[in-house]
Amino acid sequence: MDLESRMANVEAQRPSGGTSAENILTAALAAAEPAPGLSWLDVGCGTGRMFRAILDQHRPSRLVGIDIIDWLDPDLTDAVDMYVGPAEETIRLAPHVDRVLLIEALEHLEAPWVVLRTAARLVVPGGRLVL
Repeated sequence: MDLESRMANVEAQRPSGGTSAENILTAALAAAEPAPGLSWLDVGCGTGRMFRAILDQHRPSRLVGIDIIDWLDPDLTDAVDMYVGPAEETIRLAPHVDRVLLIEALEHLEAPWVVLRTAARLVVPGGRLVL
């Protein structure tokens, strides 16, 4: 699928507003076992609701976001290193981190196994990958 077709597919999904249901975000954050000082990568970060919860409660050392659309809330841009573009390409630019989140993202990817393999390599020893 070419980039134009992929972007049309993304635009069709825009009614979600780049967010997940609160109960899904809460469960994913609990599964990640957050702690102060951790670095995080959120693939398909949308508006940054998960980042907001992490910032408010856990004092992260670094936040990295990936999304095909730059719809990160403007007040988060200074706190998040954002990569905009297809995850299959942009994830290769991401640093190693303590926590990688792929919450409601795999089903939107053209090559989910590429992203999943790369995400697993980015998690530092003792870190967590949360799907």
